[in-house]
Order: sequence, then structure tokens, then C-alpha cells
Amino acid sequence: MEQALIVSLNFNPGHVSHLVACYKQFEELGYNSVYYVNQKFASVLPENSKVYIHSKEQIELSDVKVAVFLFPSQYNLTEIIKLKIKFRDLKVVYIFHEPMESLRIYRKSGFTSKMLVKAAVTNLINTCVVWISNVILLPSEKAVRLYDKKKYYLNKNRYYVPLMFDDETKENTQQCKRKYFSYIGTIASDHSFNEYFNFIEWAILNSELMSLNFLIATKSSLEQNQRLEKLLNSGRLCLLEGSPLTNLQINDCYRSSHVVWNAYIRTTQSGVLVKSFIFGTPAIVLEKNISEFAANRCEVIYIKDNTSFEQIKEAVEAILLDFSNYSNNCRQRFLKTFHYKNYNRTIENIIRK
Repeated sequence: MEQALIVSLNFNPGHVSHLVACYKQFEELGYNSVYYVNQKFASVLPENSKVYIHSKEQIELSDVKVAVFLFPSQYNLTEIIKLKIKFRDLKVVYIFHEPMESLRIYRKSGFTSKMLVKAAVTNLINTCVVWISNVILLPSEKAVRLYDKKKYYLNKNRYYVPLMFDDETKENTQQCKRKYFSYIGTIASDHSFNEYFNFIEWAILNSELMSLNFLIATKSSLEQNQRLEKLLNSGRLCLLEGSPLTNLQINDCYRSSHVVWNAYIRTTQSGVLVKSFIFGTPAIVLEKNISEFAANRCEVIYIKDNTSFEQIKEAVEAILLDFSNYSNNCRQRFLKTFHYKNYNRTIENIIRK
């Protein structure tokens, strides 16, 4: 049987869902799927999966026809070259999440000089990966616009396919026990963590939104200071930080949330938004990031200013007042737009060209 490698060479616990969906998709397309991943993924991928560990194991396969690279990594370019030498008929698919924006945009989003240099180096590697890959998948209309705008992205064999996930909940999401307005994911300046933290500090100290507690779930480490200690002592802030969460733990965070923070200052497309929709959890989104993936007052509420405590509070209250409809709309959006099964035929047609 022809084999498909599902590749992710940098570890991020939030990427497990993508990997599993891709693995299942190629199994359903008639391939024998095999993970080729960073060693930290080994313990969190489904049991009975075929897994090769990058830099630890030599790939002992004979008929690999497709290799899907899902995320950026400094190792992608060299691994693609090695795989193409080893498997002469290999077709490489690169899911290109974040084509480069202007450095000015990143600076306005809070990137330091060191972060800007890292972004530029990552883009250089991505440019080479794009050139050497056979197929480029772009997961949003914004990603397509950014890709087509940059003349140095030379590969014209590119397609628009939204982020694909498996349905990771088998329960009625209306029956989930929810209590949080949550920040879930890596703490980053362009994810506007400080704006979220400032809001929950205001809400807790002023006894606002008393029907809710707050959750920060991140592998990042927070600075331990009096501000944080005061919020934790209030009993209204739950903090999971400092080490990677398992996919099951991450899912529990979405399942227990009434609302998720997605009011990022900059985003191309958001896996956090999709995971929220899987569990029927609405989100707050910054209006300037309007995309094809959510409608205002349907699955999300747009706010104009993510530093405005009143705007955030009003958005949360509006969602709580009509939570059942918001939650149902989120589930339907996921099933229609992001479930990988919707794109099996599309991916098959792209691969077979």
C-alpha cells in the first residue's frame, strides 16, 4: 500500500489535532499513514499509530508517495531534500499557515527586534520550502492574499483549503459544564494576552461578570508577581501554565469555557477559534480580523477595541444571554467548514494532479 508521511518537526501541543486529522484523512484516501514527528509528540499521539521520530529513527519505508508538512520548522528544508532523494516519486505538500506580512505589522503587534529577526529567518526558510514543495495549501483567504502578493513565493501550485480538524467531541456540547472566560494557547504579544489579563484583573477587582470565572491555559510561563497572586487569591482565576498540556487537557479547557478570547491584534487564521467551535464555544474577535470563518453575532462577537473593558464585558454578556444559539452555530460552523472529511475529495484531486 502507498504510504503518506504526516510531518511536524517542532513540538507544539496545540498541533496534535491537525496531525490526527491529516493522518485520518490520508487513511481514508487509501494510504497507509505514518507520523514523522518531533519526539515530544510520541506520547500524545493516538495509540496504535505508526510513528517515526525525527533525528532518532531512520525511515524504513519503501513506497512513500506523499509527505505532508504541517508546520514551519528549521528542519523542513533539509528533510524535504532527504525525502525526495530517498523516494523519487514523492509529492511534498506544505500547509503554509502564515505567509509573511510586512515587518511594520509585526512591530505594531508588539514584536521585539529579536522576534522580528526570527520572523525574517523563518520566512526565508519558508520561501525555500515553498519553492521545493510540490503543492502549497493556504488555509485562509488572507493567507492567499499574502502569498500572492509576495513575488518571492515562486510556487504557483497553491490551493485554498481551510484548516482541517477531526471532531474531538462525541458529547452534546450543550450539556458541558461551563464556567470560564478563557485564554487558551501560547502567550504572545500578537495574541493580545496583556489586554486579556488587564480585563480579567479589572473584572475581578470590580466584581464584574460574577457568574463567570477566568482560565489561562498555556505552556508559557507567567511572571509571578503581586498582580497575579492577587487574582489567584480571589478564587476566580484558574491558571494552568509552565508546561505543555495534553490534547485531552486542552479539550477540557474548551469544553469548560463559555467564551474564548480570540481578540488578537494580528492573526491570519486561528486554530484556537476552530477548537472553540468544535466544543460549541463562542469567541470574542477583534473587528479588524474579520474573516470568512465566523459571522458577527452568530458564532462570535466582534469588538472594535480590545483594550476597552466595557466592550469586552458587553460582548461576554451578550454571548451569555443567548449562549445556546451561539454554541449551536459554532458546532455547525465547525462541521461545515473545518471537519477534514469535507475535504477528502478536494485533497485527493489535488494530490492526483
